[in-house]
Amino acid sequence: MADFEAIVKKHIGEDGAIPSSAIGALVTDIKSTVGNEFVGKERYKAKLSEIDTMKTKLQDAEDNVQTAEGWKTKFNTLKTEFDEYKKTETQKADKAKKTEAYRALLKKAGVSDKRLDTVLKCSDVDSITLGDDGSIVDADKLETSIKTEWADFIVAEGARGAGTATPPANNGGNTKTKEEILAIKDTVERQKAIAENLNLFHK
Repeated sequence: MADFEAIVKKHIGEDGAIPSSAIGALVTDIKSTVGNEFVGKERYKAKLSEIDTMKTKLQDAEDNVQTAEGWKTKFNTLKTEFDEYKKTETQKADKAKKTEAYRALLKKAGVSDKRLDTVLKCSDVDSITLGDDGSIVDADKLETSIKTEWADFIVAEGARGAGTATPPANNGGNTKTKEEILAIKDTVERQKAIAENLNLFHK
């Protein structure tokens, strides 16, 4: 705050009065001090208006940021869900293509029509690789493997295939679960166990 008393004292004469010659200088000092210390009413109102405008703009900016972040979060959530859905559907489509291609190869290898579904359930279809034309890569090698691994289910041309049509009954022997049968490493033993427990592979 301005010290007006000190300003006045500077212009008081020795007799305690303000000489007429000092009045002009005193007025100038007071005007200068008032101009530095105080703001006119109009300027004050203008400043208040400017401050209010800045507050509004700042709030709008903060609201816009929050809105943008909200939409960004929603977008990322929906995109993640869509990507997962697309991935799942793609996997389903790929599995269907591989299954159909492998089914055709099983038939070509001579697997009995009655046993196709059983063999498909026991096969690792996902490991198959398809070419651009939809055919199985290295199909010849895989066909040879099928004929060896699933020999018991392959019907020779012109034969009735009684062995697969009437599988041996499980006469009270040790029963195995589907998982235990598939875990048998020996191909011959595994196929024998499957043939003896076909009911497990028709569910």
